[in-house]
Amino acid sequence: MRWIASSNYVANLGHEYDGNQSQGQIGRGDFVKGLTAPNGRPPEVVHDRDIHKEIEWLIDHGHLPAGGNNNAFFVYLPPNVNAITTDGTPSCRHGEKSCFCAYHSWYTPKKGGHKRFYAVMPDMARAPGFCGGPGNDLGDRTVAASHELAEMVTDPSINAWKTRTGWEIGDLCNSSRPDRNGHDNRYRNSSTSNWWVQCEYSNRRNGCVDNL
Repeated sequence: MRWIASSNYVANLGHEYDGNQSQGQIGRGDFVKGLTAPNGRPPEVVHDRDIHKEIEWLIDHGHLPAGGNNNAFFVYLPPNVNAITTDGTPSCRHGEKSCFCAYHSWYTPKKGGHKRFYAVMPDMARAPGFCGGPGNDLGDRTVAASHELAEMVTDPSINAWKTRTGWEIGDLCNSSRPDRNGHDNRYRNSSTSNWWVQCEYSNRRNGCVDNL
């Protein structure tokens, strides 16, 4: 997350989707901090409301900054913790037929204040490669994270960029592979490290591209 937040992957979203945003301009971000939740391991099943409670506790106790249009919280769950969305869909495990890889959402705290924008990232080891990644733990995580980050930027409150059927720019390009122009879903951030990110949908190019 430290690299991708300030990368062209984020900055270039503004070249195409800035005009569609009521939330403000799209530009490079900064990685603020990462932490291990001090409350210990979560239960085996985590619901969306549990994510809200944890974020609020961390903010109230000074572990995280308050939410707002420019803040995004990524919640990474440990192995063998099953997340459940508000409609009852479980996170993906091997052999699961109806499941989610990760998701982003938002809420307004009951006590008032800024919206909290967040993404829930279950452990990927239970379904290697199933979510469009290369099949290794790091690559699967970065593909899912880039998908959710791009959608959080372009559709933070689930009312901005999406199709009539509710698909966002990452949904349209799940598991995209190299196209005839050689674009693929991999970025290299140094001469020795590959970081996998998902292609995102481009209106201008009418397809999935690795760099808007």
